[in-house]
Amino acid sequence: MGKNKAVSGAISVIAGLALVVLVCQLVAGQGGNQVQQLFKPENNENIKDNKPYFSWRHVDNENILNWRYHLVISTYQDFGENIYDNDNIRDNQIEIEDELSDNLYYWKVRIENDEYQGDWSPVGCFRVDTVPPSAPSDLTASPSGWTNTNSFTVSWTNPSDASGIVGAYYKLDSPPTSNTDG
Repeated sequence: MGKNKAVSGAISVIAGLALVVLVCQLVAGQGGNQVQQLFKPENNENIKDNKPYFSWRHVDNENILNWRYHLVISTYQDFGENIYDNDNIRDNQIEIEDELSDNLYYWKVRIENDEYQGDWSPVGCFRVDTVPPSAPSDLTASPSGWTNTNSFTVSWTNPSDASGIVGAYYKLDSPPTSNTDG
């Protein structure tokens, strides 16, 4: 009890009150034993790795006996069905053992021990997308022939699966040496 400064003065006054203070200290902590911030994967991030690395802000847990972190991952925002549930994590980071399929996922973390559970962290969201998008189709340039007009338009049709596409790039810096100058 020497490290628990919130309890030290109350024990000699009323033993029952000390127990209540200890329970509040364990659950709420000095400033709250809640994981306040999720680091990786970042919220709304698209990731290519189907065995993602997770990390979150460390909770000051020196006053909690036998503490551990509890990580859950779900495809449902309300966590009605969890596809990953690990309540024995001793560090504030982990690479999960199981591969996740391409999908949208939600995750949260809390600190707990055998008797008490802290509050859940805010919910994070990420997408696993291991399949690269197909190439655009129907690429056209207008005017379509060689001309000395300084203005032109390039257009194309995006692939049907646009997840993970962040931009389109094309080359304009020298005359082509063939009709497929790549």
